[in-house]
Formats: sequence, C-alpha cells, structure tokens
Amino acid sequence: MIIGEHQNRGSNGGHRRLTIWRDGHSEVEVVPMAQIGAGPPGLTPKDGWTVERQEHRIRFLRRDTYPLAAAHVKLQQALEAGIARLETFPAAYLDGSGTRVVVRIDGKERETVIPVFMDNDKGSRNYRRFMAVSKILDGFDTDAFTDDGR
Repeated sequence: MIIGEHQNRGSNGGHRRLTIWRDGHSEVEVVPMAQIGAGPPGLTPKDGWTVERQEHRIRFLRRDTYPLAAAHVKLQQALEAGIARLETFPAAYLDGSGTRVVVRIDGKERETVIPVFMDNDKGSRNYRRFMAVSKILDGFDTDAFTDDGR
C-alpha cells in the first residue's frame, strides 16, 4: 500500500490523499479543513463522491478512483521511482504545506513527511526522486464538493 497526502498546514488547512492498495483498489480522500466550527459548512459532494461528517471534521471520499489495472501500474511505478526511499529534512519555514508519504510492504509500514522543497533543496537526489514519484501519483481528482456559500 502507498499513500501520498498533500497537506496544507496553514491555518485550518486540510489535506488531499491518494491511497493505492496492493490489490489494486484506490481511494482519494479530501478534507477541506482540519477543523470545522459549530456546524458543518455548506459543502455538497459531487457525483462519485461520498461524505463522512464527524464531530469536528468533514471527509469526502472517492473509492476505486482508478481501474484496478491502472492502480497496479501506478503502485509499481511509484515503488520503482523510489517512494519507499524518500527522506524528510528540516523545513525552511514555520508553517505551510508538505507531503506525507506512507509505504507498507510485507506488513512493515514507513511514514515520512516531506516539507516543501526550497530553492537550495532542489536538485538533490531526494528532490529528483520526489518529483518522479509526484509525476506518477499527482493529478488525481480532488474536485470533491460544491460550496453553497453558507
């Protein structure tokens, strides 16, 4: 299984997550805000998405985002591109975004958070590996809801 989660660590930021399991199933989760206030915002799921409302959070889910064969290919490509060898490093900022990566192989799980690469981090082996993995995993549908503006 692999997870690529784009985190928005700004004020009340949420996340967008792609999960691909070894059996080829895939899922996208969109959490627009880390915490919701007194009542859930007026967000309505679009076709193909389901919504789970929890006490302080709202999650939009789209299961089997990719056909099984396509998900298998993405999983294999991400492993070959080095997703399991990505390394974290000290962030050059106090608050912002990053990418959480989880890889589970043979029951062993490894999680790392990759900060945004600043100019002096670009060009490193880790950066090139991250960009190769991102090219494979990015581009999944995150257009999960409409906002009625409440």
